[in-house]
Amino acid sequence: MKADDPLRPGQSDASPAQDSVPPPVGKITLLDRLSLSNVGIGRKIGLGFAVVLVLTVGVSFLGWNGLREVGAQFEKTDAVALLADKFVDIRNDQKNYQLRGEERDFASAKEKIPPLIEEAEGLKVLFDTTDGRALIDGIKAEINRYETQLDRYHRLEEQKRAALGRMQERLAGMEVATDKLRQEQANQYKRLTEKLAGLEQKRERRMSIAGESVDLAAQMSDVLIEVEKFQLTGDPAHADRFKALTQKASSSLEDIKALLGQEDAGQLPDNVFTKMESLKTYFAKLVQFLASGDKAEALAAAKALEKATQEIKDVLRILASSQSSEYDFIANDTQSAKDAMEFRQGIAQDANHLIEMVQKTRIAQQQYLAKPSDALTQTMRSWVGEIKGKVDSLGGRLTEEDAKAAVKTIGESADGYQIEFESVVTFTSAQAQTDGAMGTASQTLNARIAQTKANEKTAMTSQRDRSGLLSIVGSAIALVLGAVFAFFFSRSITEPLSY
Repeated sequence: MKADDPLRPGQSDASPAQDSVPPPVGKITLLDRLSLSNVGIGRKIGLGFAVVLVLTVGVSFLGWNGLREVGAQFEKTDAVALLADKFVDIRNDQKNYQLRGEERDFASAKEKIPPLIEEAEGLKVLFDTTDGRALIDGIKAEINRYETQLDRYHRLEEQKRAALGRMQERLAGMEVATDKLRQEQANQYKRLTEKLAGLEQKRERRMSIAGESVDLAAQMSDVLIEVEKFQLTGDPAHADRFKALTQKASSSLEDIKALLGQEDAGQLPDNVFTKMESLKTYFAKLVQFLASGDKAEALAAAKALEKATQEIKDVLRILASSQSSEYDFIANDTQSAKDAMEFRQGIAQDANHLIEMVQKTRIAQQQYLAKPSDALTQTMRSWVGEIKGKVDSLGGRLTEEDAKAAVKTIGESADGYQIEFESVVTFTSAQAQTDGAMGTASQTLNARIAQTKANEKTAMTSQRDRSGLLSIVGSAIALVLGAVFAFFFSRSITEPLSY
C-alpha cells in the first residue's frame, strides 16, 4: 500500500509489515518477557508514568512519615516542657507562702496541682512505649508526693502559728504580771519613802524637844544660882540676870510646847507655865522681904522659888527622857523603813530585770522565726531558764499575797511559754524535713521530666536520622527502579521499530 492511499476502516497507520513483524525466532528469555513486547506503545507510556508516580508517592510518603514522627516527638517534648514550667509556678507559690505566710499563695499552689496531674495523665496518649508511659506515671507520682508534703507543711504551719499565738499570749502575760509587780513595789517604795520622811521629821522633832528640854533645865539651874547670889549680895545685877533668864526660859518653854504640838501636848502639863510665872512672884517677894529685913519671909520665898524651879526641872527632865526614848524607837522604825525600802527597791530592780529578759526573749524569738538554728534555740531556752530562775528567787522572798500571786502568774506563763516554744521547735524541725521532702520530690520530678525530654530528644534525633536515611534509600531505590523501568520501557518501544 502506498503512503498516500487512504486508510481503510480498522487499519492503523503502521504498515502491515511492521505490525506483523514476528519476534526473532528462538528461545524467549526473561529479558524478552520484561520487554513487554506484547503491550501497545500507549499502554507502555502510561505504565511508565504510573511507575514514576508510584515511585514519587513512595518517596513523598517516606518524607512525610519522617516529618510526622519528628513532629510527634516535638509535641511530646513541648508538652513535657510545659508541664515543667507549670510545676515551676507551683514551686514559686510554695516559696512565696513560706516567705510571706499568706494563705492565698498556698491556695494558688493547691489549685494548680490537680490540673497539672490531669495534664500529665493526658500526656500518656502521646507515648506509645512502656518506658515513656512509665516516666509519665513517675511524674504523676512525684506530683502527688509533692502535694502530700505541701499539705503536711501547711498543717504544720497552722499548728506552729497557733503555738506562736499562745507564746505571744504567754509573753504578754509575763509582761503584764511583771509590770504589775513592779508598779506595786514602786508604790510600796513610795509609801515607805513618805513614811521614812515622816519618821525623820518626828525623830528630828523628838531630838529638838529633848535638846530644848535639857537646855531649859540647865537654864533653870542658872536661875537658882542667880537667886542664891542675890540672897548673899543683894546686888541688883543678879536681879536683872534673874529676870533675863526667866524671860528666856518662858520663851523656850513656849518653843517646846510648839514643838510638841497637838499630838504630844499632854507631855507638857499646863501648870508648868503657871510655875514659871510664879518664879517671878516669888523672886519679887524675896526682894521685898530682903529690903524690909524680914529674913524669915525672904527665906520662905527663896525656898518656894527653889521648889517651883525644881518642879519645872523635873518636868523638863521627864520630857527630855521620854522624847529620847521615842527618838530611839523612831530610829528603830526608821531603820526598819530603810530596810523595807531597800528590799522593795531590790524587788523592783528584779522586776525590771525580768522585763528586760522577757524583751530579750521576744527578740530572740523573732530571730529564731526569721532563721531557725540550734544556737538560737539554745539562746531561747537560756532566756526562759533565767526567767524561771528569777521567778523562783522572787517567790521565795515575797510575803504579800498579791505579789506572790503575780510571781506565780509569771512562773506559769514562763512554763507555758517554754512548752509552746518546744512545740514550735518540733513543728519547725518537721517543716524543715517536709521542705526537704518537697525539694526531693521536685528534684525527682525535674529529673524525670528531664529524662523524658532527653529520651524524646534522642528519639527525635534517631527518627530524624532514620527518616533521612529512608528518604535517601527510597530515593536511590526510586532512581534505580526508574532507570530499570525506563530501560525496559524504552527498549520495548524502540526495539520493534528497529525491525
